[in-house]
Amino acid sequence: MATGVLTSAATLYYGPSTTDFVSDVSYSSGALFNVLWKEGTWYYVSQLNGARRNYVEARFISVTGAVPTYSAVFSARRVITPSYARFGPTTNYPTNIYLYPNDVVNFLVGRKEDDFALVETVDQATGKYKRVWYEHMKLGTYSGPAYHQYSTGTYNGISLHIIKTHAKNIKLLSLGASSNLVSTSNYGVNGGFYVLSNSRADSIGVQNGVAVATGADVNGTGRGVIYWTGSAVKQKKVERYSEITDIPSTNSWAQGGINMFLGNENWKTLINNDANPYGVDKSYDGGRTGMVANTSTKTVYLIVCTSSPTMTQFRTAIQSYFGISEPTTAADNSTYKGLFLDGGSSTAMQCRNSSGTELEIISNADRMHLQIASLVSKI
Repeated sequence: MATGVLTSAATLYYGPSTTDFVSDVSYSSGALFNVLWKEGTWYYVSQLNGARRNYVEARFISVTGAVPTYSAVFSARRVITPSYARFGPTTNYPTNIYLYPNDVVNFLVGRKEDDFALVETVDQATGKYKRVWYEHMKLGTYSGPAYHQYSTGTYNGISLHIIKTHAKNIKLLSLGASSNLVSTSNYGVNGGFYVLSNSRADSIGVQNGVAVATGADVNGTGRGVIYWTGSAVKQKKVERYSEITDIPSTNSWAQGGINMFLGNENWKTLINNDANPYGVDKSYDGGRTGMVANTSTKTVYLIVCTSSPTMTQFRTAIQSYFGISEPTTAADNSTYKGLFLDGGSSTAMQCRNSSGTELEIISNADRMHLQIASLVSKI
């Protein structure tokens, strides 16, 4: 087996990227490892004492001996039996992240040793990924996508279609008002409000500090914005993107719309004072689109319906889905934050269900979209 010695101090990671994967432990120059394989510009290494396995950048380690190469190929798996994953492929390795029933992970094809398989999963605490070892007999087959889950159901008489994903997996894109979501290969939903006649955004839509369309740095309709900082998902009331002072210009996004004020009994008064030009009890042909964020788990829910409900009916159905009661209090729910996105003929969704079947949900196939909230990973 090849061996390696660190030529300088280095931090090991749970995968071959400093931005996408969680960092683990740091070692001083001279630390020794067994080298198992090379993946791009990274080595997968094991401590000599067998305490853990992780990745180190090739520039930090001098390797002696032949090292096989590996190019990651993924196959989605579903957790059947809950348990702790481990730092290596035996029960002698320390435990790591806990995987719950029906969690979906990506198995790295060809990386199986005895009773364990190397899998990639999202660390909810950081929004980044971890590659860890899990007993393969506790995993089942799964033909759907690994990084988003689709579900549908009827809540308070309203049929909802829901994509659940991590905030890290959202990317705002422009379609230039020249195509619609389902005519592209993108998964996600239609985005903020816009004026089709001049292809100008009327809601904030900013990706990595850059407005994705003309006017997308200003909230004209509504004053709500849900945004991802790279480590946290938040909501604020703003008119301009520049008012968000805690968002970096990399690994971030900000989607504007009309605040739902989930859980707040005074929501109708608040929404009508919040640059909302639409009547909350008026229905519009086509449908409704919304975005809800769980600020604790950093999960984002993209939600559509095509039954032309009022804003009140759509919001009530969403609150029913999340189990949010509306107490007699003038305060928003502390965990769930929601936005109305553009609706009516703009409502659209594209994704895959748990069987792997691609779904197209669109209220008007002739309606072009200016901006969408898309999924980074479709697998």
